[in-house]
Amino acid sequence: MELPTNASDIQATATSTSEPQIALSVQAPLTSIALAFGKRLWAEPRMQFAVVGQPALSPGGYTAALAFNLPEARAFREKVLYAALISCGRSKYLQPIRPLVTSMARVPVLTIQPSANETGFSVPHLFGGIRSYGEATRTLSCAR
Repeated sequence: MELPTNASDIQATATSTSEPQIALSVQAPLTSIALAFGKRLWAEPRMQFAVVGQPALSPGGYTAALAFNLPEARAFREKVLYAALISCGRSKYLQPIRPLVTSMARVPVLTIQPSANETGFSVPHLFGGIRSYGEATRTLSCAR
């Protein structure tokens, strides 16, 4: 996710109807993230990345929640990028899945209006029109 630079105490959880709330790992603040072939995806000006990790979850539907603090109540923008963590030899990088981009300028913007109450919104489904997801496996060869 790309959030305002002054967002702090970023936390994420996943909840399902069959399991208790699960804490998700969050790495933030980051100004860039590694992509394949030595490239980097850079956060836009006055923005930071928060990389939310997903542990191995049981099959089923989950609701993800993101919480963070901002110093003042104001409208802000957020961008969400789905990516897969790839490990190849000693290299680790993220592979954008949706949208398939190498620049955050091409990621759709979500504008969030603050309120005194907890605010919820839905990010786009990974693949539009598909309400259930399966697992896909891809084999990669690492050059030695």
